[in-house]
Amino acid sequence: MKRNVLFRMAVALLILCVTACSDDNEVKLENMTTLNMMDTSHGATTLGNSDIQIDEAYNFTSQNCLMAEIGTADGLDRVYPPALSDALIREAAVLPGHLYQAFPGGGFQEFPSGRTAFSIQGDYYQFYVLSEIKEEEKRTGAVVQFALVKMEDNGLPAYGETLVKVPHDISTEYFSYTFSDVDEIVLSEQMEQDMSYEMNGNELRVYWHNYPAEGTRYEIWLRKGYYFTQVYLEVG
Repeated sequence: MKRNVLFRMAVALLILCVTACSDDNEVKLENMTTLNMMDTSHGATTLGNSDIQIDEAYNFTSQNCLMAEIGTADGLDRVYPPALSDALIREAAVLPGHLYQAFPGGGFQEFPSGRTAFSIQGDYYQFYVLSEIKEEEKRTGAVVQFALVKMEDNGLPAYGETLVKVPHDISTEYFSYTFSDVDEIVLSEQMEQDMSYEMNGNELRVYWHNYPAEGTRYEIWLRKGYYFTQVYLEVG
């Protein structure tokens, strides 16, 4: 009997520890705003600084944002990782008890591969429908909680970082730099005018034919999955 009691106590302590550790790993939201979001026939309220509205068919709609419906949730108490995919939408049904994310225009771009990726410098909206708003039994809007969340970096270099420094006077046949752990690399058009280069996988080889001034910087875009960053190659 004593052994059974000790075993149950050990199990209970283990459950408490796992729960506490799980809670510690969650990022809590503290900048939530509650909004009476009226549809386009009753005030046309927009979500934050976005163009997201509720239309007459009782859908969230947007021309500039891509949205994801996360599904049912207990509320807007923590940060959910961005649900980036090729299936993002511009219209979603307004459902009480459901969580959504929206990625504002200007924070994403299409790469030559056809993949749309999102800037690690950007933000996204996370929002939750608390309840419907009704007038004489007709739905006219919804009570929505929302917060602006910083995009994660997905292991990419910091946005705007000078990642590559090329000597102004290349003493060897070429200068080589290998970009690690990225899926796609896009170099600026200006580089083609000032240098010859080739890509061998993720290795960049630079051969000067017009020597740019020291301190000249060229933009490079790096994509990893659904995330991208912009860094610089600098001559010096």
